[in-house]
Amino acid sequence: MKIYPLCFSKQMHTTTYEVVNGSYLKTPHIKNENKTKDTTPETLDTVGAFQKLPMVMPSVDILYSSLRKVKRISPTKGIANAAKREKNKGAKQLDALMKELTLPLRTYKDNFPNKRHLHPYEKSLIELTLGDGNYEEVGIQ
Repeated sequence: MKIYPLCFSKQMHTTTYEVVNGSYLKTPHIKNENKTKDTTPETLDTVGAFQKLPMVMPSVDILYSSLRKVKRISPTKGIANAAKREKNKGAKQLDALMKELTLPLRTYKDNFPNKRHLHPYEKSLIELTLGDGNYEEVGIQ
């Protein structure tokens, strides 16, 4: 029985580590050559961007949770006139409702992957599933 030195197993470990963590897909590497503009190269995401999609709450849940939060808003203190106080309360509630409705939708939109940065396989999957141009019409681009 032959015993191999410890350095051989270390070399084997690092070699297998590089193979396992490597990718079969070529990712574009664009070198910045002394250009006057400071541009960052657009790199394609690796396959698996759909696994990072955000969990989107149903629209009814977003609406009801925002309505619950809006009910707790009170008018500005110090307004003696009842009509002005109710007008102030209504304005503050409308502002809060719009904020509570748009904030989750904006975060959902921002967390969806941009189609230009997707892998070609995922681009074609979007076109086959949603149709040509429907992904862009929603505003995700």
